[in-house]
Amino acid sequence: MERRTTRSSLLRTVIGLLLLAPILLIILVYFSTSVSGTATLPNGIIATINGPFSASESGGRTVVDASGRQFVFTPTVITVDGKSVAKIDASLRQVAIEASFSDAQLIIDGKQIALP
Repeated sequence: MERRTTRSSLLRTVIGLLLLAPILLIILVYFSTSVSGTATLPNGIIATINGPFSASESGGRTVVDASGRQFVFTPTVITVDGKSVAKIDASLRQVAIEASFSDAQLIIDGKQIALP
């Protein structure tokens, strides 16, 4: 009787591991996949965005949603979550957003901008 219980337990363990393996694979792929893209700002500069995001362009402004934050680019100012963080002028050359699942960073001309 003891031998049958041991085989049954071993069989259950093997089946459980086989069922768990695809779930672990899906989780691994989900967290190791990265997304990157671009958005055109009102002044014509192309912003590079790394990480999960959505973007829209309408009415002279570009809106990027990333990591629970909203970045709004107009011809003269950049706002994050409704607060102005930088002015846009002719000297602006590069804009990047580094987004993760927990937060995002705004980088303008190679310098990280403090976000509200």
